Amino acid sequence: FYTWILAQPQFGPVITDWVENKRIRKTIKVKASIAIVVSIGISACIVPGVGVRVVLIVIGCTAILFLATRKG
Repeated sequence: FYTWILAQPQFGPVITDWVENKRIRKTIKVKASIAIVVSIGISACIVPGVGVRVVLIVIGCTAILFLATRKG
């Protein structure tokens, strides 16, 4: 699986860059952040309970913070 996914043009360069250099390109950070905001936003609208929504938002913010603090 690892060899196969590295051979994919969409994922291979991104994964290789992370493994070798611990770096995430700015375009990937932006795309990932947008995906996180959209998915967490939709999930927060669907799930019942304020507590669950807060947890989702905290997880999303933490993931975006992680992306933002990686070198690119």
